[in-house]
Amino acid sequence: MVATSPQPAVEAAIWLAFAPGSGHFTAVAVSPHHLLTVARLCVNAPYIKLMRAGEQVRTAEVVRAMSPDEGDIAVLYCHQELPHVLRLLPADDLKELTNSLPVSVVGYRDCLRNALGKKAVVLHWSTATFAPSESGQPRLSISVQENEIGGPVLDARQRLVGIASRAAEGTEGLVVPVDGFYEQNRKWKIPLGPPPPRVAKAPTMAQSLALMHLVAAQHEEHEGQNNQVICEHYRAALRLDASAGAAHLGLALAKTLQGEIDEEVVRSLGRACELLPASEWAPECDDTRLRDLLRSSKHLHVVINALRADLKKGRPLAEWAALGRAVADLVHTPDSIEPDRPRPPERAAGRLLLWAGQPRSVIAIPAREQPDILRAAAFLLVDHPEQALFWLDDPQEGQDNDAGRLETTQQIVEALRWIARVREGMYDLPAPREVAEKHASVLGKLMPGGDVLSWHAHAVARAVSGDVAGGAEDLDRALRGLSAYSLPGRWAREFPGFLPTPAQLAAAFGKAILGKSSPKLARLALEKLPMAAADDAHASELSDTEHKLRELAGLSPGMEISPERALVKVMREDPRAARLARTLAQFANEPLPITRLGDFEMILPVLEKVGITESDEENVTFKPEFRTRIRELLTQDQRAAALHDAIDLLLVAYLEGGPRDRRILWPHVLETTNLAIEHSIELLPATELLARVGNQRARELAYNEARDLLQRAADVGARGGVPADLVAEIDMDLGWVLMSLNEHEPARERLDKALAFYDDMAKNSTGATPHRRMARIHYTLARLSATTGDNDSAHKNACRSIDEADRGFEPGSRKAMQIYTSLTHLFTQLGDHLRARKANARINPRERETRMDLSPFEA
Repeated sequence: MVATSPQPAVEAAIWLAFAPGSGHFTAVAVSPHHLLTVARLCVNAPYIKLMRAGEQVRTAEVVRAMSPDEGDIAVLYCHQELPHVLRLLPADDLKELTNSLPVSVVGYRDCLRNALGKKAVVLHWSTATFAPSESGQPRLSISVQENEIGGPVLDARQRLVGIASRAAEGTEGLVVPVDGFYEQNRKWKIPLGPPPPRVAKAPTMAQSLALMHLVAAQHEEHEGQNNQVICEHYRAALRLDASAGAAHLGLALAKTLQGEIDEEVVRSLGRACELLPASEWAPECDDTRLRDLLRSSKHLHVVINALRADLKKGRPLAEWAALGRAVADLVHTPDSIEPDRPRPPERAAGRLLLWAGQPRSVIAIPAREQPDILRAAAFLLVDHPEQALFWLDDPQEGQDNDAGRLETTQQIVEALRWIARVREGMYDLPAPREVAEKHASVLGKLMPGGDVLSWHAHAVARAVSGDVAGGAEDLDRALRGLSAYSLPGRWAREFPGFLPTPAQLAAAFGKAILGKSSPKLARLALEKLPMAAADDAHASELSDTEHKLRELAGLSPGMEISPERALVKVMREDPRAARLARTLAQFANEPLPITRLGDFEMILPVLEKVGITESDEENVTFKPEFRTRIRELLTQDQRAAALHDAIDLLLVAYLEGGPRDRRILWPHVLETTNLAIEHSIELLPATELLARVGNQRARELAYNEARDLLQRAADVGARGGVPADLVAEIDMDLGWVLMSLNEHEPARERLDKALAFYDDMAKNSTGATPHRRMARIHYTLARLSATTGDNDSAHKNACRSIDEADRGFEPGSRKAMQIYTSLTHLFTQLGDHLRARKANARINPRERETRMDLSPFEA
């Protein structure tokens, strides 16, 4: 009968083994590196593969074997540590075994048949007892099925009593007791201690199904079946368990045998190196299939292409780094260990090791085998330019027969030599830009970051020659190569410590300028040097260089010449200061209204510290060159936000300020609204600002300026789709101003449009606002009609005005006093003394003698 499974730690010590030529059987771990199984199944096998659901496949070899007469037990050795082992029944307790002793037999019963039948491969527990035997070898009361041979026979305390076997013919279950192993182990001295304690986890169903596909694929390979079928088994296993390293390796092998060496092959090969233990490609591993793939020049070249493609796409490179470590191990294997096996191709292996973050492994390859170019490139990556120069004396003649390849080789040598000489302080005349382009192109294909190192070398050479602007362009090319969007930058983040950081590149450029001892060049350098990132490990080095450059240029500490650097600096110190700088850049080239900046006034000293603003005893001004450049640097969203802030500041300041403040604000209002109109952004706030300022100028009786502002507000509002109530308010104010300027017809058109809007608004609203506005509009129309001599129309509008005023104004309020005083005078002028007394009656008695005909302009 089948028993229930006990704790997972027991099952974790039982492995499914596969021996080429013998098939699948079971083996049990008895030490961190040793297993026991039946000898006759594996004694002649070249290697044994150990498998378990949820574990990586391991390779073992037979190190000890007992003859059938001695017990038919084989000892397997696995270089990779086994996580769990079973305890053996003590030798003294073996003598007490009886025929009726209950035991458990554990093994992968019929795993091959299950795998081919698409059933999960799992361990089977069976209960049995010892049965008497005429031959003296203990028998089991149950049969032992296929693939169950080699499994452990356990007592009630889960101790190993023996190894399950069966007769040469039939399925009769036999037991190979461990007493024979005890006796032989006196000579073998195999340690039986347990490994460090670990938590055992039962495999999932997906992992058991993945093992099913692995078993089926191994059988198909052994039977010589179609590789396409085998590939499908491995792909199915990976769909169930993507971390199955053996499935990745099997897929790469099967496709290679089909003659397909594509990205799927090398990616599977990389994943296999990442997942499988290093012992799988070690020289002592008898399974050479993985090592043979890693020795293939075709595979390595495809790996390089796939690695570069992943860099361009921003994918992680863990699998390629693992493959690089595996190739490095093979390259450094002494010839004496595997004399019959070819070494990995040095050229392909060297390039792969460079791109896989293993430049020191390239250096360690014997000199007679590694191309000098690759060795020099590796020395540059580990910052030993003097050694790179040593290996770059002359191009190797006859290295390539093809003339084009030889020319490329010479260009690579020239580019590498240029970098090494610059790093050693040996400066030649700057090369032409087309030469620099060629150097960066060929080195970018040869080695990771080769284009970055090349552009930086050319930048430093130009700086030494005094060409700061040209050197800054080359430095910018180098720094762009280290960005997160470029291939060298991504490579540097995957393999840190080989390529210099942006701060290192900029500091080296600055030191070259310092060597010239020229204040003029120092100022140019401070204008061109980039800011170090906050997380750059070499930011302090660049800061020290900048400090020395400022001293040479005669600048105070913290002062910036470049608007770009100034913005970055204030952003790091206080993000509000950067926002204020972008906002003030929208103002005019006039003294700033520093007393009207609200909370921003407290951070204004930050801008002055870095040189964005400058001040004297009375005024603070924005540097014109900084204003122009900051405007150019703004993105569309930043410009919109800056204009929005500027208009809000000006609107509040203008409405709350006095006459002196308004005179200061006036040029800034014009400049800010002009910018908003020019860029077609923030049209609604610009319209509101123009309307409010125009209203205020009308109050101050500056009618010409008010007309221009309100007309612009109307035009901008028509473009920006401003709310209808603001349009009506602008029409009302503009109508009053035009009337005051004796432009009667345009004034009447504006007033009629505003009146129509507020009339509709009054029909749909119960508020007082539309009635107040209509009272003012009718009053203005009455004044307009009276001016043109149309007294009937004037009287009609005056009567409408007093009616709307009664509905809209709160009795006794200041605004009510204004409109009623004006209406009193108007009715008196029109000769309607009855309504004049009516309007006068609504005026506060204290105000009647002092009120005068004021403009009904205040809303």
